[in-house]
Amino acid sequence: MMVMITSSHAITIEQSSPIEAPTIDSLSISNPAVIRDSHLQEIVKLIQAGRQQEANVQIARILARRPKDKDALELAGISLMMMKNFKAAEEAFQRLVALPPVKAEVITKYGVTKILNGDLKMGEKLLRQVVQVTPEDHLANRYLGWLAEKAGDTRQAIHYLEKLPTAKAVGLRDFHLALARNYKQVQSYQSIIDLLSPVLADDKLDNSALTTRAALYLTISYAATGDAIKSRQWVASIKPLIADNPLNLFQLEMGLAEVNRDTRAAQKAVRELLEKVPGAEAYARFALARVHLLAGEVIKAVDEYETALKSVDEADTANILKVMIPVLLGESMNEYAIGVLERATRKYPNNDDFLYGLADLQLTSGRVQASQATLAALIERPQPYPPALLLGGKVARAEKDYAAASRYLRQYIDLDPADESAWIALAGIHFDQNNIPQAIETLKQAVEVNPTKAILEYELGTLYQAAGKLDMANKRYEAALSLNGDYLAAMDNLASNLLDLNQDIKRARDLAGKVYAELPDTPYIQDLWGWALYRSGDLKNAKVTLQKAAMGITDSGRADYHLALALRDLGDKETAKKHFRLALDKGLSAPLKSEVEAAMKAEK
Repeated sequence: MMVMITSSHAITIEQSSPIEAPTIDSLSISNPAVIRDSHLQEIVKLIQAGRQQEANVQIARILARRPKDKDALELAGISLMMMKNFKAAEEAFQRLVALPPVKAEVITKYGVTKILNGDLKMGEKLLRQVVQVTPEDHLANRYLGWLAEKAGDTRQAIHYLEKLPTAKAVGLRDFHLALARNYKQVQSYQSIIDLLSPVLADDKLDNSALTTRAALYLTISYAATGDAIKSRQWVASIKPLIADNPLNLFQLEMGLAEVNRDTRAAQKAVRELLEKVPGAEAYARFALARVHLLAGEVIKAVDEYETALKSVDEADTANILKVMIPVLLGESMNEYAIGVLERATRKYPNNDDFLYGLADLQLTSGRVQASQATLAALIERPQPYPPALLLGGKVARAEKDYAAASRYLRQYIDLDPADESAWIALAGIHFDQNNIPQAIETLKQAVEVNPTKAILEYELGTLYQAAGKLDMANKRYEAALSLNGDYLAAMDNLASNLLDLNQDIKRARDLAGKVYAELPDTPYIQDLWGWALYRSGDLKNAKVTLQKAAMGITDSGRADYHLALALRDLGDKETAKKHFRLALDKGLSAPLKSEVEAAMKAEK
């Protein structure tokens, strides 16, 4: 993003390319009850004319007479949002959502006020609920796109922003620039051209910030797609508009250098910027590092990141580390990355994210004791850092320190009972100690707290299965599928159990067929499908499928056992005997081993 700068201030990474919250300039009012009511329409006209104070007086009079008037509460929330009084707006929408039935657009506005008041997690949750019901809700998609971009999830940001009206349909808006910015991140330059070229012409540019930024993206995109003529035309048109803005000129030159992988041009752009704006060094070095990366010069990129880190504040240290650490890990430079994070934690000892990142990296690099010590520092703070409790619990479990693992995970669950991974880890502690009944009780409690989480039903099913209670396991797999009809693991286990029990073969075959359609090259799934064909009486096709499965599975004799049954029933008893023996050699569970031995004895 291009911004006006002065040479008297240092420019940070964050300031030079902010991902700002979308502005609330206008909100649609589509409530039929409001449209039909002449009095309410007068209030709407006042809001749209910017006379919110007058509108609020009239709304207050209505609410004094009828405190639960839903139309008045909605208008109050909208008026307050337009006034940027988001705290009061949230209170209005909170009152409104307590009066069912609640319209999706009301939940949207309530979610947005939550976000603008700092509760990003709840706001995002509400907006995600909205787009499940009304996928094209513009306000919900705009803020979900912003949240995704803020979190660094470019693909998800694009997903939401592409649902908004095109620039051709509504004219150039700020969200089109947000979409272009994300397209640029994934180097989807043709998408930028398709987005912006219908509303921009190189001979009709004005110097507004919106137009100038859009022209910059378009110029770089033409260069990236190899259209040198158009790129030169746009460069010639845009340069006069940004001649007095060193940062904008830098972004133009750097963008062109980036798409051309031209590190010399990038270095020249850095020198020219720093001559005019010395305070922009961190930003310039950060941008130069990206060009080095794209050119395959990783070590030079790391050097630029190191230079930038010397002169930035805490927020921009985080922005640089977010890019730098994955680069180092991609080059297997784990120890170097650990050193970088250790320096950051010494400089900013109260930054929980830096310390947690260090602990996580120490763990993945095999430095378990160092990781535990780092996590302990986070856990022992007056307000424990929740992710540290979760990771600390999982590490303690891996180290068989079950008392500490249980303590950390229960603390974490008290803070976030909706996190299914914590419940599963806690149940796993009991499972590790062969206390399956207690593991089952733990996940039953988890299901009570989280009745819509399919994974909890599935995991509970696997525990019942481990306890030999297949009927109970199947009920849980069915419950998981009722919550998520595409849950392949639940389909796999349920189909396998039904086939083993020789129950409801039609249902089992349907499930096995769905799993096989998704994973036809997986030997264990080939075994499942072949077993379903066998149980259905389709012996010839079962033989073909089970032969492939048996060749691919070396650590279990299950597929060989199933193949042996098919061969036996087809009359090829000698080959069947061979696969019965292979099944025993590869290894089977005790019940299956008994079945194979009984089958072999019967053939003698």
